[in-house]
Amino acid sequence: MNDIKCIFLDIDGTVDNKDRVTTKYTKNVIGRLKTEGICSVICSGRMVSYAVSKSKGANCSHYVIADNGSVVYDYMNNNVIFESVFSKDLMKYIGNSCKENRVECLFNTIDGCYRYGDYNYHKYKRGRNIHDLNKIKKNITQIIISSIYYEDIEKVRNLVLKLGNIQVSNTNMNKKLEDGRAYYCDLNILGNSKGNAILKLLDYLDIDVSNTMCFGDSLNDLSMFQTCAYKVAMKNGSNELKQMATHITEYDNNHDGVAKFMEKHLL
Repeated sequence: MNDIKCIFLDIDGTVDNKDRVTTKYTKNVIGRLKTEGICSVICSGRMVSYAVSKSKGANCSHYVIADNGSVVYDYMNNNVIFESVFSKDLMKYIGNSCKENRVECLFNTIDGCYRYGDYNYHKYKRGRNIHDLNKIKKNITQIIISSIYYEDIEKVRNLVLKLGNIQVSNTNMNKKLEDGRAYYCDLNILGNSKGNAILKLLDYLDIDVSNTMCFGDSLNDLSMFQTCAYKVAMKNGSNELKQMATHITEYDNNHDGVAKFMEKHLL
């Protein structure tokens, strides 16, 4: 593995522990890799601002992939390397469909998000509450719909998917949730993925796919595994991902599985 030049890291269940913390040990190992010329990149389904915050906290490079591959961003130079954007008409259709069915809707942008339809489904309120979709002037790169009522979010999801140009990149609708927890779907323009975004960044950095490694734990990391040369599944990861992996960490995300693997094989 002495040919690795770029490593792609999922956040939840991977570089972060169950408390959503990147440990000092993991930060130190990523920093040591940086001195060896190895670039570590946060690659997440989360919004850009969250990915940037995690990237800085984990001592990673100044590049992030966010919104399930809809954005590739160089935050040090404020340079959008790649961005896939919802049209205004599409954004309004999804927003209005959510409003008609009492489904909360988050519109992600490069520097934050807008919340449309606040029905108290979430303990923590994300983004700026907005009542008029016409006031959203920034580019929307991902839309997240959520509800505690399965039938409501299912109806909106089906309406959106019938359009043919939208995909669900990540969801928990296949799970039985405890009372009071919300179902969600991450909506993206059809064709976007973490793997596609990795290719965009590699082209920008002039790095070959053969010099890449990725770490992930769940099915929304599948496209990363389909793209990168070395595919490392977390010990706590899904069985489907482990079947695709070239390696599996000895330790889970609560015991610095990523950092211990890096230290053993790359330093």
